Amino acid sequence: MRRRVCYSPEAGGGAMAGLRRWAAAALVAAGLAAAALFALPTGQYLILPGITQNLNCIVHVSGARPPRQGRILMVAVSVAPANWWQVLTARWHPGEELVPAAALMPPGMGFSQYVQLAMLQMRQSHDAAQAAAFRALGMPVERLAPEVYVAGVENPGPSARLLRVMDRVVAVDGRRVQTASQVVSIVHRLRPGTRVRLTVVRGAHTLAVTVPSGANPVDRTSAFLGVELLQVAPYRFPRRVSIDTSDIGGPSAGVMFSLAIIAQLRPHPDFPGPTVVAGTGEITPTGQVEAIGGVGAKVITAYRSGARLFLCPQANYAAAVAVQRALHLPIRIVPVRTLSQALAAVGYDARTGGQVAG
Repeated sequence: MRRRVCYSPEAGGGAMAGLRRWAAAALVAAGLAAAALFALPTGQYLILPGITQNLNCIVHVSGARPPRQGRILMVAVSVAPANWWQVLTARWHPGEELVPAAALMPPGMGFSQYVQLAMLQMRQSHDAAQAAAFRALGMPVERLAPEVYVAGVENPGPSARLLRVMDRVVAVDGRRVQTASQVVSIVHRLRPGTRVRLTVVRGAHTLAVTVPSGANPVDRTSAFLGVELLQVAPYRFPRRVSIDTSDIGGPSAGVMFSLAIIAQLRPHPDFPGPTVVAGTGEITPTGQVEAIGGVGAKVITAYRSGARLFLCPQANYAAAVAVQRALHLPIRIVPVRTLSQALAAVGYDARTGGQVAG
């Protein structure tokens, strides 16, 4: 007798339906995982190649004129929060640099405040570059009384939504202040919870702002405003210089600003000549060139813009050359520690460059 084997269409259909449900769930899980790679915060930022600007067009010295040929380029990079996919793949992309948030901004500062801080740093670089350029040419520079700016506001914190980055603090509880230490000293002597009256200059307006202080995390018996302060030293210069950097922030174009100012004040036939010179580096008022971030992305940006000579701080030289070699870029990278070295690198002697224009 043969045994009859019966197959139930319903049973088979149920198995197939279960398989389809499993596949659908797997696809949803994969989609959520992929979304997480792009959406979940990583606490890191990615520095990418950006743009250049011809300083012959945006730096203007009264009584002088920009060079008629060649280009002097400042280099800007793009900075944005990194997603997990970018964190995982950045190592395979020379010129892309991952940095933790703490390396860019003080604790508690959001990205929008960081952008404002970068704009404040750009304003500082304008002054430092002018001071270095005029001094390199032996022209007088007068240092004025220091000023204090808000460079960061902790959120949450006592000053959140009351103070802003770039506010200039001119008085605390009616006492005039010119240094960051004066502000800290006055506030430190107050008890937590004391309402602190600040006079600040915001844009073209002078405002009275009252901050209900909190407890200092280091000394719980003293008041705390929850702000980062930046002390700057303005100058009076022998010529008026305007630098229109629009919405670009940060201090790293300083050395190139100085070169552009010198090229106008004391024209030199070989600088920039018919060439394209790019570079980066924060500059001090005394002409020291200091390290910057994102140098690999800046090398790529400069090369894409036609530059074949790139000036960079000595401290960033190894990182710049590493990207150049990895991508086989035909661009010469010259490390500099001072404005004088930067001038020598482009064949310019500030002592024999001719008469000061005007």
